[in-house]
Amino acid sequence: MSENNVLYDVLSERVEMLADSFDDNVPYHKFSRGYMRKEKGILKAYLKSQEKRESIDLAYNSIKRGNRIKFAVIVVIAALLLAGFTVYITHYIGNLQINEYDTHSFAFSEDVDNSPQILESRYEITYDLSGWDKTVVEDIDTLYYETYRKKDKGINFIYRVKSYYQGVRINTEGSDIQTKNIGENTATFYISPTGVECLIWDNGDCIMEFFYSGITYDQALEIISSIKRY
Repeated sequence: MSENNVLYDVLSERVEMLADSFDDNVPYHKFSRGYMRKEKGILKAYLKSQEKRESIDLAYNSIKRGNRIKFAVIVVIAALLLAGFTVYITHYIGNLQINEYDTHSFAFSEDVDNSPQILESRYEITYDLSGWDKTVVEDIDTLYYETYRKKDKGINFIYRVKSYYQGVRINTEGSDIQTKNIGENTATFYISPTGVECLIWDNGDCIMEFFYSGITYDQALEIISSIKRY
């Protein structure tokens, strides 16, 4: 997300993100009425902020470059409070802060200021996945996203710049958020309502996500351990 769009797009992108997180091969999840009610609350708060876009423009442009992301986070939190999100549990896992609500969580990178604004390094899975169908969903300066599919098995491998991770919504409804050690990194682990197992971690350069179904946790660790920089 570009700096000029951070303030205005951060809320709307959070609303759309769940729909784009997995492809059509992942089973559809029917969200609870409470979840959808809160989703609508976020959207209303976002639309309300657009009504005062000019005044927000002036405030945003007057802030120093280094503080603009922090300002965007404040806007997100304020909108969430307007939408009724007042109770959550905070987890600190590696360099991630996870604010856990009853139907979902928001993830924040705590190591943004000195991190690259574009992906300076690229990574690949070197584990033998022959026989799997690979699709590159997106490959841009700030995000890389690929999927692997084989019958009822699925893997999503994603990595992004840390500045993107300022209020990213993750679907932790009904799941226990856990801390896992994967090699030299500490990861956030949860199971989504669809049964997809999810690992998120800061590898030092960027935020990585590894979502999988149809394989064991140990197999997932073997694949993750094969990720190499190129």
